[in-house]
Amino acid sequence: MLWDVAAERLLPDSLLGAGSRLTVFRNDDSLIDVVGAFVVHVDQAGGTARHFGTGHALFEPPCSGVTAITSVACSSIGKYVATAGLDGHVGIFDWASATRLTWVKVSSDERAMVHGFILDKLVVSHDGATLLLTMDGTEAFRFDHTPHRPLVAGDTLLVSNPDGGWDRIDPATGEELTHLASEMPHWDTLTPDGATLFTSPQDPVGTSLEPRPFRFTDVTTGESRELSLTIQTGGTVLLPDSRLLATTMEGVTVLDQTTGQQQGHFTTA
Repeated sequence: MLWDVAAERLLPDSLLGAGSRLTVFRNDDSLIDVVGAFVVHVDQAGGTARHFGTGHALFEPPCSGVTAITSVACSSIGKYVATAGLDGHVGIFDWASATRLTWVKVSSDERAMVHGFILDKLVVSHDGATLLLTMDGTEAFRFDHTPHRPLVAGDTLLVSNPDGGWDRIDPATGEELTHLASEMPHWDTLTPDGATLFTSPQDPVGTSLEPRPFRFTDVTTGESRELSLTIQTGGTVLLPDSRLLATTMEGVTVLDQTTGQQQGHFTTA
């Protein structure tokens, strides 16, 4: 489902590509869907779509239909789109011409994932490793034994540390800039500008109404603060305007990240 948070309304399902297994936003807020081995671009205003094949091998797992692409990432200015597949390949495409610029196999027996562009590199993961690839597919840096997916936003790259928490990496040199603690890395998210790491409590589902701490960490300084909320939530993220979005049994709740006061609510039923 797609929500217009500003207008407080649910967007119609017709905006999504037919049979889409994965949907992401481009830099212009238009939608990219994945259908099989194809990338589909949906024009919300005109109600049209363009598509192009990626070349990823198709698979037909039991009871789940035909699939090929595991993940899609767009560059910040919308010039490039990258895909990764169950076949272990990663591709980089010129968005305007749909021309494939790079095609590299990063894994022989594990599916690959793309997570985002940063500087002149693409962040990729597979089989417990995080890679930074140059635009021609050359491996610039490699981090082994990373137990969680990397986080990429703005000019921030966080790589999971095998001993816990995150290492902030300089994408130009591959060197660690700072270490950030986290008790629940697989629930962590970055704000769109990459400035803040948001950490959910250890009990993400919220089986009780006891107050639980939500942590906000400045990725540059490492300084953090906590907000105690009494809410049963299945997932929480920070909006671009720093408001907190929480899914609940009743729907979606928007909260002020400083005070915890409710600012809006959307019912999904």
